[in-house]
Amino acid sequence: MLLMGDNVLVEGNIIGLDATGASIVANGSSGIAIGGSNGTIGGTTAAARNVISGNANNGITTGNGTGNVISGNYIGTNAAGNAARGNSNTGIYITSGATGTVVGGSVAGAGNVISANYNNGITVYANGTVIKGNYIGVNALGNGSLANSSSAIYLIANSAVVGGNTSTQRNVLSGNGGSGVYIDGSSNTVIGNYIGLNAAGTNHIANAVDGVHVVNGSGNIIGTANSGEGNVISGNATYGIELEAPSTGTVIKGNYIG
Repeated sequence: MLLMGDNVLVEGNIIGLDATGASIVANGSSGIAIGGSNGTIGGTTAAARNVISGNANNGITTGNGTGNVISGNYIGTNAAGNAARGNSNTGIYITSGATGTVVGGSVAGAGNVISANYNNGITVYANGTVIKGNYIGVNALGNGSLANSSSAIYLIANSAVVGGNTSTQRNVLSGNGGSGVYIDGSSNTVIGNYIGLNAAGTNHIANAVDGVHVVNGSGNIIGTANSGEGNVISGNATYGIELEAPSTGTVIKGNYIG
């Protein structure tokens, strides 16, 4: 599905699976490619949810449009959200021109399930991307792994926000084949997430590498001292947080690590 207009609404579809949402019937490229601005893919109710799985490229690819919202979808799973039907590349691929993209949201039902894809859950090249309230690498109940093959969020951009200070803004970034969050950029904020845990925060669902891995850039923030803004980063296979040179000015506050 190629969408080039502005203010497009896409909801209630099954894209890349059969009509039951159980078996893969792959499209030859991305499930959805959106090139316009201010579009909405999904919504906050089960009826508005798109199931975008099994496609031969990304689940969703954004173009140069701004202000698009992707919420409430299952991307890489079956329609029940409990079995892997991965897209052959990334769950959501956000190109550099897609500034101001919002993945998930701050209210109940806005979060996506982005799991079991054959690369990252989300790959971000656009500055100012907001990622809140999603389950990435786990099933729709948040209690078991449906691993993306690489990282939950692969962030090569600046000024992104991952998470928030309420339970509905919290991302669960667990069970992935890479890190929970991989950052190569500056002035990004990672707050209030569960990284390496189930959605209840009671058991480990380990990422296979680090919880948060920062390789470059400056001024990134991982947690704050404000209420609800510390991350819980536990149970991951290697480091809770790893900073590589030449990362500078990283601030790490208020987190529970291990």
